[in-house]
Amino acid sequence: MTNADGDSIDVVCASDENYAMATCACLASAIHFVGPTVRLRVHLLDAGIRTQTQAKLRRSLNALAKGRLELTFIDIASASEIRSQANSGHINWVTLSKLLMPRLLPTVDRVLWLDSDLIVCDDLLELWRLPLHGKAILALEESTIGPTLPFAPD
Repeated sequence: MTNADGDSIDVVCASDENYAMATCACLASAIHFVGPTVRLRVHLLDAGIRTQTQAKLRRSLNALAKGRLELTFIDIASASEIRSQANSGHINWVTLSKLLMPRLLPTVDRVLWLDSDLIVCDDLLELWRLPLHGKAILALEESTIGPTLPFAPD
C-alpha cells in the first residue's frame, strides 16, 4: 500500500470516552514510530467519544503528525449486534467491535488493529510489510512488563 509520497498504513482502534486519553497516547506513539514519509490513516471506532474530546484528539494528533495523519471517527455506538454479544464482565462490546471491521471498512484491504491501551515501541512499517501468506489475519503475542525491569515490584 504505497502512495506517491511513501507508504500509507491503515490503523484501526476503538474507544469510548473513558479510553480516549489512552487512545490518544497509543496513536501518538504510533505516529512517533513511523518514518517521516509514512502516512497514517486512522479509523477510530467511536463508541461514544464526546465531540469536544474528538476535537482535542484531532488537534493533538495532527500537531504530532505534521500532515501525515488522516483521522476518521466511525460511529459504532448503535452497534446492537455487538452489544448483545458482549458484557460478560471481562470483555465489553467495544472490545468486540473489531468484528465489525469488514462491514465498516469495505474498501480497506488491510489494517493494523491497535488496542487502545497499548504503546507502540517500534516501527509499525516493519509490521505493516509482513506478508500474510494467504491468511486473513496475523497476530502478535502481547508482551508484558516482566520482573527484570527496574520499576517492577520484587
